[in-house]
Amino acid sequence: MLVLRTQNDLSNQETASTLQVLDRLPENPVVGRWIGRSLGGAIAFAAITFVAPQAQAFLLTSSFGSNQVLSYDETTGTFLGTFGQANNLDSGLSGPDGLTFGLDGNLYVSSFLSSEILKYDGVTGEFLGIFGDASNTNSGLVNPVGSTFGLDGNLYVSSFGTNEVLKYDGMTGAFLGIFGDASDAGSGLGNPDNLTFGLDGNLYVSSFATDEILKYDGMTGAFLGIFGDAFNAASGLDNPTGLTFGPDGNLYVTSYFSDEVLRYDGTTGAFLGVFGDASSTNSSLNGPFNLTFGADGFLYVSSSNFLSPNEDPVDRVLRYDSVTGAFAGVVLDPSNTNGQLSVPAGLVFTPESVPEPSVVLGLLGLGAWGVSSRRLHRQGRSS
Repeated sequence: MLVLRTQNDLSNQETASTLQVLDRLPENPVVGRWIGRSLGGAIAFAAITFVAPQAQAFLLTSSFGSNQVLSYDETTGTFLGTFGQANNLDSGLSGPDGLTFGLDGNLYVSSFLSSEILKYDGVTGEFLGIFGDASNTNSGLVNPVGSTFGLDGNLYVSSFGTNEVLKYDGMTGAFLGIFGDASDAGSGLGNPDNLTFGLDGNLYVSSFATDEILKYDGMTGAFLGIFGDAFNAASGLDNPTGLTFGPDGNLYVTSYFSDEVLRYDGTTGAFLGVFGDASSTNSSLNGPFNLTFGADGFLYVSSSNFLSPNEDPVDRVLRYDSVTGAFAGVVLDPSNTNGQLSVPAGLVFTPESVPEPSVVLGLLGLGAWGVSSRRLHRQGRSS
């Protein structure tokens, strides 16, 4: 499914809209609906109903302990090995964590131990260098974990070691500063782990050290408070790590030290309970790090207890039915990855939907039609 955005000059309603493909979010189709509604009825219909030709999708996971990004074919169940040059030898990758695909189709990886964001060709995995200023030397980035592209096209990165969310130009990587109040001083943010934009356009950040999900205005970065019940006293949230909005519009959070995936109402933040079998009791979930929804109808969760040094290491990627939460088995572990999987952290699916040029042109035509219709409507009202 395609997600589209419009570039309008808000001070001049007569400016024609330019449509562009912003991103492909198969794990979060409701975001497409939210963006689509802002574009007018015709575009919303196109954004919601069009399904592009499907390319083969792979699940990528960052293997923190072995300094690699590993690839897995979720259709055939085949482990494919290291993703291109996403390893320490070829690119200096050290302690890989968060993974995200950019607007350019390339893969951006948080290199936690080297305090950098590294960029790789999204198809071949060829190393393309450090992304702009996204390093400790150029922007004070320390131990990056999560990253995500905003609706403005810029990259937002959680700097775990400095208690900040940092912002970079999405094209050049130029450092744009701390994002609003997303810092310890501005909002009590403590060891930000992962982050995601919500259906309301605001930014949600897991504050690992304070056991909270914090919410910020998606445009200004103004602090909007703790998100509903997403804190320890209200829902037992214990060192939150990953978070994502599901196909149902609700927020799913990995609670690391309680070994659970917790679910919250996507609008109010009301606590909806542990998600199905996603707990240590029902599926031996141990140290969940991150999570993502696949187009195959499953929720994938990376799990490693490496923060519990007195336990025998358990490194796995598990999956659950995305509707019921029923446990659907272990996808990856050291036994089926030639021993390469070590502390799985970030998870992302390669983009699936590849629009054909004729389809994009058709959508552009719809955009022009929508703007022309609004212009004629305004002229009719003024005459």
